[in-house]
Order: sequence, then structure tokens, then C-alpha cells
Amino acid sequence: MKSVFRKTLIVLCAVCMPLMLSAKEHEPIAHPHEIRIGIGDNIFDYYPVFYAYMPDPVSQDPYSYYGATTEQMHEILMNARRYSYEYSNYIPHFFVGYQYRFRTWFSFGVQLDMNGKRRLFDVVNGYGDRCGSGIFRTFNMAIIPEVKFTYPSKSQYVRAFSGIGLGAAIQVEQDTWDNNRYCEGSPAIQITLVGIDFGRDPWFGNVEVGALFEPVHEIICHKLLSLSIGYRF
Repeated sequence: MKSVFRKTLIVLCAVCMPLMLSAKEHEPIAHPHEIRIGIGDNIFDYYPVFYAYMPDPVSQDPYSYYGATTEQMHEILMNARRYSYEYSNYIPHFFVGYQYRFRTWFSFGVQLDMNGKRRLFDVVNGYGDRCGSGIFRTFNMAIIPEVKFTYPSKSQYVRAFSGIGLGAAIQVEQDTWDNNRYCEGSPAIQITLVGIDFGRDPWFGNVEVGALFEPVHEIICHKLLSLSIGYRF
């Protein structure tokens, strides 16, 4: 994780530093600071019921059981375990961000994004008989430095923009069946294809269409649509 943050800062500094330095040569912006809070979709985080096999001797080395007797195969199937996911509850993306406008068309900031899910499952053996149940909880968090480019506009109330960010994500998972907890990190890329700011300073609203890429996440591309409100000062 430290390596990911270090590389992210190096890349962003190399790209943004010349723009930040040149921005200081111009007149200051009336409301350069911007904070906002918003919510994003989890549309593609939902997937149908599926079976996920837990590690067992049959799946790890099936060829070694070709000569097993009926009694041995019965014992193997009775001891085999797999998860049968019944349904899931998804927590949408909640995020908070800060931006500093160096120019009317260029700003730099950071965004904190969080989301999660809660999946209920049954544990069944090789015959499909239910052996128990549990809950699989997942929490995702990403910290993403990002740049924002605002397009020229004749309107004081509506402005279009695009942006890109590169940061780090962490995923924490907990399985109540075997009481295990897993933690994994990965890079995170936030791309805003097009966004619309509407309103007049200091308050404004925001709609964005883009994607958040997190290899650590089961669905690598998500958060395609997001809404937020903010305040400039």
C-alpha cells in the first residue's frame, strides 16, 4: 500500500506541478476551495445467485479419487463444503471530496470513497444438503487524488467538466462461518468522462458519468453514475 501511494504521488506531482506553478501567476479565484459530499451507484455490483466452492480434497486433486470405494466417496461428499449465496444487500458508494481551483479550468484535490455489501449464504455438502449458514461482509475504501478540467462556458450556472484520479483502495472481508478476516489493497483509478456542475457560488450540485476501477473489487468497473452537492469558499 505504501508503494502504491508513493508511486501515485510521484505521477500526480509530475503532471500537476507545472500547472499549479503557472496558475499562481494569474489572478486569484474568488472561491478557490470546494468541498462536496455525494452518492454513487452500485448497479453492476449485483450478480445472480452462484455457487462458490470452498477448498476440499475433491476439488484440489480429483484424479486421486478415481479408485475410491463407494463408502470413501460417500465420506468425501459428506465432508465437502461449498457456499450457496442466497441474496445480497449492497451499500452504495458514499464519497467526500475536496478540490482547490488554481485556474478557472483546472483544479486539484482528493476524494475518499466508501462502499460495501452484506451477503447471506448457506453452507452445503457435496450432496447439496444444508450444513449451516453465515454472513459474508465486505467493506471497500479508496483514497484518490484527482485533477479536474472545467470546459469554457458562457453560463454562470452550468459548467461541464472531466477528470481523472489515481489512488489506492483497500478491501476488508469477514466470513462469519469460519470467522476469518481478509484484507487486500490495490491501485484505484477514477475517471470522469463528463460531469455537470449546476448552481451559483457558493452552493452547487453535481452529476458525473464515469467509472471507478479497483482490481481488488469483485466487479472491477463500478460507480458509473454519481450525484453530489457542494460548497465553495
